Amino acid sequence: MYLRLSALLLFFLALVASCNSRSEAEQSVPLRLGLHTTRSIAAFWVAEEKGYFTEEGVDLKVSLYESALDRDRAFHDKAIDCMVTDLVGAALLKGRGEKLRIVSPIVPGGLNEGRLAILASPHSSIKRPIDLKGKRIGLSFNTIVDFATDKLLEEAGLSAQMVQKVSEPMIQQRLSRLLDGTLDAAILPEPLATTAQLKGAKVILDDHRNEYIHCVLAVQEKSITKQKRDIEKMLVAVRRAAKEIRRDQNLYRQALLALGNAPKECEEALRIVNGPKWDASVEDQVREVVIWLKNKNAIKKDVSYPSLIEKDIRR
Repeated sequence: MYLRLSALLLFFLALVASCNSRSEAEQSVPLRLGLHTTRSIAAFWVAEEKGYFTEEGVDLKVSLYESALDRDRAFHDKAIDCMVTDLVGAALLKGRGEKLRIVSPIVPGGLNEGRLAILASPHSSIKRPIDLKGKRIGLSFNTIVDFATDKLLEEAGLSAQMVQKVSEPMIQQRLSRLLDGTLDAAILPEPLATTAQLKGAKVILDDHRNEYIHCVLAVQEKSITKQKRDIEKMLVAVRRAAKEIRRDQNLYRQALLALGNAPKECEEALRIVNGPKWDASVEDQVREVVIWLKNKNAIKKDVSYPSLIEKDIRR
């Protein structure tokens, strides 16, 4: 925990110092970015460590949030211009009236990117997907993990109505409850899925074969108009960092683990892979997510692909 918080603090202070070091003549209105402290921000951390934001000429002000709820509240209050979130979260906010657009996927260097797994507790008798019927599965409602759970169950010939979904939005608590048996099963992202496996949990279903876009950059509509160039420069810096991470896995492994709050024991199980592509299939994913949210009555208004995805940004 100390290593993770220290890394985050240094990351934050470095960005502030970078902005303050500019002369008044050079300073512009900063691009305000909101980050939830998960592994999805690894490429941002590396971009700052390597000086890519400075090299690309972007004036970036970063705010770190311990929960997605706090980050979303800051976005709603216009305290930040953009944020790293997930596709479901962005579509949910859009469907509830937020004026935002998705400008790019965010691939955190490809660190087991995209893998979500439904795991059975070491104390349960669950061995196959069919054994999940009637069992308690820990997750966070109306999120990418909720969506993924339904998709995985569907692919296994089951439905969401066949299981008992239990709300456990705090991911570390979800892991603990899985391991102590107070949850029969839980859905976890990497690297916590690997951590659970190493502690006796059994993978029942996972989405490693699916190329879903999970993390995205969502931006206030007004900011796209006013700060388009800064957004593009930031994305260039992040892409450079992601490429560097894929090139040199060992150099950044400890930093990524620290930022992602991953226990030491799963370090060797992590691997670098290429992330999903931003192509025509994204439109199908958006459509799936919107239909899913409407079927759950999470949103009332329709969210179209053109209204959610901003195409006039260089990725």
